[in-house]
Amino acid sequence: GINAEYMGNSNRKYIVNCLIAQNTGCGMHSAGACYWDSVGDATFTYKVETPSIICVTTVYGLQVTLAA
Repeated sequence: GINAEYMGNSNRKYIVNCLIAQNTGCGMHSAGACYWDSVGDATFTYKVETPSIICVTTVYGLQVTLAA
């Protein structure tokens, strides 16, 4: 996941996706894709479900490399 030390690095770009849906008992599928660096990039997903709604939030932390 993304920890406090990771969040403090200014060479990152953060992308946040939040999906909110009515909880009707049906299935739900969500997908995302990006170019990934397993050393410098990270992701964190948090889900909240109540009898009436489902909320899934995903944060992507991507390392930005500046060209010289």
